[in-house]
Amino acid sequence: MLKQKGIGEEDVSGVKPLVLSRRVAGGVVSAAILLWIAATFLWMQVGLDRWILISHTDLRTNELVADIGHLATRYGMSIILFAYLIYLPFAFKFARLRDSFRIYLLLILMFGIAGPAGDILKEIVDRPRPSAEYAAQIYALPFPDSPSFPSGHATKSVALALPFLLFITAKDGWHRAVKVLLVAVALGVCYSRVLLGAHYLSDVLAGVGMALICVPLVAFLTNKLLRRMNSRILSRAVFVWAALLAGLMVLTARL
Repeated sequence: MLKQKGIGEEDVSGVKPLVLSRRVAGGVVSAAILLWIAATFLWMQVGLDRWILISHTDLRTNELVADIGHLATRYGMSIILFAYLIYLPFAFKFARLRDSFRIYLLLILMFGIAGPAGDILKEIVDRPRPSAEYAAQIYALPFPDSPSFPSGHATKSVALALPFLLFITAKDGWHRAVKVLLVAVALGVCYSRVLLGAHYLSDVLAGVGMALICVPLVAFLTNKLLRRMNSRILSRAVFVWAALLAGLMVLTARL
């Protein structure tokens, strides 16, 4: 019985490609489409999107809750990147984790493609921020006057979490704990955008959808680059990627 190949599963010499099965790829794309449908519905329906925003006003005016929201917004992506950097020494120490080196290239490409794609779409759509549309009706903390749809923080935080969630296949307890942490932090960043009045829920759903829709493309591009490497080049390149991640930690803490 022939086994169907997934994205990147073809035979290559040197570094093994990342494998995104057709089933998983289909699930990721389907989830992205559903999120975009939900985001579009919320935007067009208006009332529910606005109600969700206004319903957070009491929380938004609570100083402690607002501070927690700001911490999630400002440092959430940096925490995700820090988790990858902490994981790297374990990958060097334990041979069974060496295949994880490949996801660091995927991680950089996910951030470098999904993030700018969301930012470009934001400028094209040019949706006003909630604080501009409902300035007289909601209390919103001060934010830049950049467009609102999709949420850049939602796009980037989910884009950073997905490589570990989708391509690290180890099922032991501590790997599961890392995945739970990454999911919790990424969702915390997404929720903080609504909590603080920086975005509508529809903006956040579209941002998550943007990150998801980029996964198959970025996996394909990552494998194109991995085909040009051998294990020695990969083990050296990962130091460069780690330095880039450290730089991104500083950059994302200022977004």
